[in-house]
Amino acid sequence: MNAVVELDREEQIEMLAAQLNPLDVPIFRTRCVYTPPAECFSDVQYERELGDRYNIYHIKTNDKLVEIAQRFEVDADRVAFINNLFDPKVLYPGSCLRLRHRNLT
Repeated sequence: MNAVVELDREEQIEMLAAQLNPLDVPIFRTRCVYTPPAECFSDVQYERELGDRYNIYHIKTNDKLVEIAQRFEVDADRVAFINNLFDPKVLYPGSCLRLRHRNLT
């Protein structure tokens, strides 16, 4: 007998969160409120790859520099300096941030 077991939304979120970098889990849970978990999971994984491999981050609505810095384990003041941010509290969705001065890979 082939039984298809469908997970409820919370179970799906928990299962996917267990597969993410622990630093990405809070943002994943926040975004799952408005986005389907599978889609959100793909987006968060893609952001992690861009950040780790290429040292860039695409700013999303409601992002805060301090939270981005914590997520990618970089210093917020250093990121502000590298990106010539006049006011680190003002970020523009759709813009890119360099997370580190040089590509370390």
